[in-house]
Amino acid sequence: GGVATGALPSDAVIEPSGRYLFVVNSGDDSVSTYELAPTTGVPSLLSSVAAGDRPTMLALDGTGTRLYVNETSASEVELFDVSLSTGALTRVESARTRLEPLFLTLVPSNTPARPRLRNAYVANSLSNDISMLEPQAGTGQLSKVSPDLPSGNALS
Repeated sequence: GGVATGALPSDAVIEPSGRYLFVVNSGDDSVSTYELAPTTGVPSLLSSVAAGDRPTMLALDGTGTRLYVNETSASEVELFDVSLSTGALTRVESARTRLEPLFLTLVPSNTPARPRLRNAYVANSLSNDISMLEPQAGTGQLSKVSPDLPSGNALS
């Protein structure tokens, strides 16, 4: 048997040190935090937090201190601070995207010494476009960059 999760887990990410695993559960609108055993890698549930309306995807910044959650039904990306000492998640804010955001990807800065987020991109299925979100220096809070980019077309 496997390790229990919330309802309908749809994505998982491991923070950079390998200590914590985060699982998004779209069936009960939550994100679960697991601690991974150092020698075996077996996950143990630490906590679960509410995560908006039908969260489906997760992304961590390069430092492992900011977790981004794609909320499909709310058309938002939610930001959580991650405690590297406990794995606890603290909700910071959410940023609007467009209709039915399905995929979330982060583009890191090109400075290896400072693995921070440069931009986040969200593919919106019902509006057929891509939202670009830009983090604010210091806080990581996301601001939508306008206009939305049409999908299916080459970008120049």
